Amino acid sequence: MSWKGIMRRAGITASSSGNVSMSNVDRLVFTGTETNAINLNGTYTNGIKFTGAFATHAVNFDSVTMDKTLVGVGSYSSPVDQSCTTALVSMGVTSDDADSWRYSAGLYIKGTGSGTKVLGLGLQSEYNGTVGADRLQGMASIALLGGGGEAGKLLTLGGDATAGMYAGWFKVGANTNCVVNSGSRVAALWVDNQMNCVCDGEEYAMFITCGGSKVDAIFGFETTSSGWTNLFHFDETAYDQDPVASGDIDGGTADKYLKVSINGTAYGIQLYAI
Repeated sequence: MSWKGIMRRAGITASSSGNVSMSNVDRLVFTGTETNAINLNGTYTNGIKFTGAFATHAVNFDSVTMDKTLVGVGSYSSPVDQSCTTALVSMGVTSDDADSWRYSAGLYIKGTGSGTKVLGLGLQSEYNGTVGADRLQGMASIALLGGGGEAGKLLTLGGDATAGMYAGWFKVGANTNCVVNSGSRVAALWVDNQMNCVCDGEEYAMFITCGGSKVDAIFGFETTSSGWTNLFHFDETAYDQDPVASGDIDGGTADKYLKVSINGTAYGIQLYAI
């Protein structure tokens, strides 16, 4: 059977203006200037299926010129009809006992240019309909112990500050020889509200809930340096705005306080009714 016949038997047809070949390194090579090197159009169970063991990557884009979208699923002006529940799904299981990290999705971006804007991951959700939506969330990050009803166990920290159970870990850091210029800003988390409309419902910068067991505290503090200079900082744009108020509390009733634990000792921050 001819090579083209083998390709047709395999369900792959080469373009007349392109070339299909095999080499000792690559089992299948497409060269040409057509619109699509491979076009799958049908009702396949799997568009592309990978089986077997890979020494490095199942899909490798190392030699791609990164001046276009690497993987495109629609666009802002022409989105795809996402009838499926999730556009990209990764369901993995790790059952070995090796002391190693497991990431379902790992992204690493390194900037080296002058004035480079480095963004590791961008997520944006929009609702542009007029019927209304009961929820609009940019991201849902959830960590579950025994999510399927199993008797899961969370081990002790064992002196490892990175151990524990967290729905999200946000960290900034720098080497000792780095420079952070005056007038810059560093924060492990940026929370921003910008509702430029009438908001008749509740609105918070952070909404904190709990269920199940009684949580030890809303915020927990631990440091390996000299701590924090202040608990709160209101700069020149916020020091004279709500909730900062000037003057004495005249005739206020001190009948409540906020409980604070400092190294295991209970204290109270007095509250006055105004």
